Parts: sequence; structure tokens; C-alpha cells
Amino acid sequence: MVVFDEAKHTYTNPETNRIYISVSQLLKRYKEPFDTDFFAEKAAKKQGKKKEDIIAEWQKNNKAACDKGQRIHDIFENYIKTGKISCINR
Repeated sequence: MVVFDEAKHTYTNPETNRIYISVSQLLKRYKEPFDTDFFAEKAAKKQGKKKEDIIAEWQKNNKAACDKGQRIHDIFENYIKTGKISCINR
């Protein structure tokens, strides 16, 4: 069994006290950071928009995607804990 510590965003095996990191933390170790300015500038030129508008659009889409992902995560976590499928609205 693994226990999640939300404040530290870590996972611990209580039997061995071994601490695991999240998948997000693991991926950050191996992926290159996204160069927002560079790619926003390219997209702005291609689409005939301002770089700032492209960045704002990306941020809006990112937030919507993260919110949806969190809702899905919460539904699965609730199912694992309770055995019940429920719709969690936020």
C-alpha cells in the first residue's frame, strides 16, 4: 500500500517507509523546459496574432486541461477509496 501526502506531494510505503515521488516530479527530471517565448513568437507570426495573446490562450487552455485532469483524478481516487463511482463537480 502507498499513502499520499498532499502537502509534500509524496507517496510513502508505510511498511518500509520508502518515499516515492510523483510521476510529474519524475518527468520534470528528464524533459526539457518549454520555451514559451520562443514558441509563442513563432505561433504569433504564423497566426497573425500578438505573442501575448497566444500565451494567454495557452494559459487558458492549460488551466482548463489541468482542472479537467484533476476532476478525473478525483473521481478515480474516490472510486479506489470507496468503491463507488461518483461525479465530482467543481
